[in-house]
Amino acid sequence: MKWFATQQQPTVLTPEQENAFLKAQINERDERIRIIENQRECLIRLINQILLPPKKPIA
Repeated sequence: MKWFATQQQPTVLTPEQENAFLKAQINERDERIRIIENQRECLIRLINQILLPPKKPIA
């Protein structure tokens, strides 16, 4: 068991609660990573559209 400090008093978590808490933190981190990766891909596409000349249609 680990102690987590709160404003009122320390809270003792059971191993199951601790695992659920850590899994939730990992899921939140993974979601933030997915968002950042998506933003990165969008920025790369935008930069390429600005920097690369438009493709000429094949006659």
